[in-house]
Amino acid sequence: MIDPYWILTNQDLDPITRDRINEYLLSLKVANKAEATITKNRQILDYFFRKSQLSFDQLTSENILKWLNAYAKGKKPKTVALVFSTLSTFFPFCESEDYLDHPLMKKRWQPRIPEVLPKPLNKKAVFGI
Repeated sequence: MIDPYWILTNQDLDPITRDRINEYLLSLKVANKAEATITKNRQILDYFFRKSQLSFDQLTSENILKWLNAYAKGKKPKTVALVFSTLSTFFPFCESEDYLDHPLMKKRWQPRIPEVLPKPLNKKAVFGI
């Protein structure tokens, strides 16, 4: 039987961390978030906790910022922004559930995504000439 897409089954993670991630993912499912959104959040959180090798009781703002800076090297700004967004929604969820007693993410860490201006239409595109 295939596990539901909103459940993280990685047995390498600390069981407490895995349970808290699964609670968060279930809250997204209950809020009718898209399957792709939940799946991407699951993948990002799994990746973060595997690569950072931090358990829940080791989480500090400094550890998270250090990991984000290392992760961002060579990555596109939109990719980094997606990871930042996932972490900055997961940790407040954990605060609201009393798993954390203080904020871990800072808004000022949010990566800047350069805005791309649309290209103006040429005469051929406008008039079919």
